[in-house]
Amino acid sequence: MGIPEAQLDTWSAQGGTGVFRDTYNHLKDTLEERAAPYASREFRVFRQGSYENDTNTDGDSDVDTVIMLTSTFHYTLNNLNPQEVQNFHAAYPGTATYDIADFKRDVYAWLQQQYPGYVDAPSKAIHIRRNGRLPREADVLVCSEYKNYWGFANVADKTSYVGGVKFHDRHGNAIINYPELHSYRCTQKHQATGSGFKQTVRIFKNMRHRLIDEGLLRDGQAPSYYIEGLLSNVPDTAFVARHDATMLNALRWIYNCDRSTLNCAHQMSRLVGDNSPIAWPLVDCNEFIQAMANYWDNWR
Repeated sequence: MGIPEAQLDTWSAQGGTGVFRDTYNHLKDTLEERAAPYASREFRVFRQGSYENDTNTDGDSDVDTVIMLTSTFHYTLNNLNPQEVQNFHAAYPGTATYDIADFKRDVYAWLQQQYPGYVDAPSKAIHIRRNGRLPREADVLVCSEYKNYWGFANVADKTSYVGGVKFHDRHGNAIINYPELHSYRCTQKHQATGSGFKQTVRIFKNMRHRLIDEGLLRDGQAPSYYIEGLLSNVPDTAFVARHDATMLNALRWIYNCDRSTLNCAHQMSRLVGDNSPIAWPLVDCNEFIQAMANYWDNWR
C-alpha cells in the first residue's frame, strides 16, 4: 500500500536547530576556555552527527561534539612506497609526550569541574546531562587526529592524506572514523540528488522511531550514522520529485542489494560486517531493512 505523500512530507522536514545551536556554542566555548588544563595543547572542536549533517528530526536529542587532539596524531602509511615512508619518518622523527589518554583525562576533569554532577564517566564519549547551562544533553568525543597518507613526496609534503579521528570504544577497541569526510560526502550526495538525500534520511529516521515505539525494532539497532551510510549507496537516479516514489525506489534497491558491497558514507570502509567495531552487524542491518519494508507494505 505504501505511506501517503502527506505523511512522508511531514517526516522529511528538518527538526528544530535553535536549542542545539545554543548547546553546541556554549559547550564549544567551555572546551576552548584558556583555563582548561589542556589549553596549551593544539586541538580542534567541531560538530558531528545529525545536526551537523542537517538530517536531524524532532526525535533527536544529544548534541554530538568532537574535541580532537592535533598536537600529536595517529596515522597509517600502508599506501606509501619505501621512499615515501622514509620521507615521513624524516619529517616526524620524534615521539609524543602528551597522548590521547592524557588528553581524555584532562578533558573529563575539566567538564566535571564545569558541570558538576551532570557528567557521566566516559565510555566511547563523555555524556553531559541537560542542566542549567546546557539546554540539551551532549556527547563529547575525545579523540586524536588520524592521517591516512596516500603520498609523501618529500619531507615538506605534509598534506597528502585523508584526515580522520581515532579513539577507543568502551571495550578498548581502536576506532578510526572520518566524520568531516562523512559530512562532506553526505552534502555531495544531497546536491547530486536534487536535495533529496537528506530529506529521505529524515524519513527513514522517523520511520525508525515509529518502529522502535511499536516494538518492531530495538533501540540502538539502526543508528543514524548507518542509515546515512545505507542511503548514500542508493543510486542518485532513485531520488525523484515525490517522496513516495523515492521511498519505493530506495527500499527496493536496498532490499535487493548485496550488503557486502555497501560502503560507509565517507567511502573509506565497508558499512556492513561482523566482528568489526566500526561496521553495522549484518543481522541488525537485515532486520532493519526487513522491518522498513514490512512497515511500508502494511501501512494503515
